[in-house]
Amino acid sequence: MTRTKGEQARFKRVYASFTHVVAGSDVMGDIFKRSFLLSESELLKIGVPSTDYFFQKEEVTKMHERYRAKYGKQTILYAPTYRDNELQAATLLLDVELMRERLKDKYVLLLKLHPAITHQLDIPEDDFVRVVNSTESMKEVLAGSDILVTDYSSTPIDFSLLNRPVYFYTPDLEQYDSERGLVTGYTDLIPGAPYQTTDALSKAILEETASPSQMASFQAKWNKYSTGQSSQNLVSFIQKNL
Repeated sequence: MTRTKGEQARFKRVYASFTHVVAGSDVMGDIFKRSFLLSESELLKIGVPSTDYFFQKEEVTKMHERYRAKYGKQTILYAPTYRDNELQAATLLLDVELMRERLKDKYVLLLKLHPAITHQLDIPEDDFVRVVNSTESMKEVLAGSDILVTDYSSTPIDFSLLNRPVYFYTPDLEQYDSERGLVTGYTDLIPGAPYQTTDALSKAILEETASPSQMASFQAKWNKYSTGQSSQNLVSFIQKNL
């Protein structure tokens, strides 16, 4: 993707406004260096503070049990990335009716969408489809869900700390990469195959094709420094450098 010179100048002004960026792993840090024009010394490889929640095992277990009691079945969380054009023409790329036909006996589908999209789309809720309120904390929604379906977001990094399945639904992969831009080697970085159709996605979920070993490797790679103490690490850094 090519940005205009004006956009590039604006981004550079933003990048120049901060002195450090927190990273949860070496690979994350390398991406930040390329994306934000950072030097190695500007990276704080201390873990991402928001991930500390997922190390609170009792709290995570309670949230998971709360979701199971609320919905009565296993939950599939569909949390797609926001697209720039969706303010003008919001669409749901997932074929909900096909998902219902294939998965309703075992699962409930939770839709966690950008508020602007939710207001534009008429999504009737029933025993299979539930729209997650925009006020609900994403970390709690992740903790409550059994399966995550997403595309180009960073949510799998957090979700991998729960050791639960992730599936990647990317019907607009080429278009998104052309218009928005993806990290180099996206399909090699994600822990699983990117599915282009709802048919293929639903079959993969039914057949439980997500690989625990791939997920474990992904988690170790992306959360190397996120070990439950990231908030304290950040506080300590600030205190030492005031």
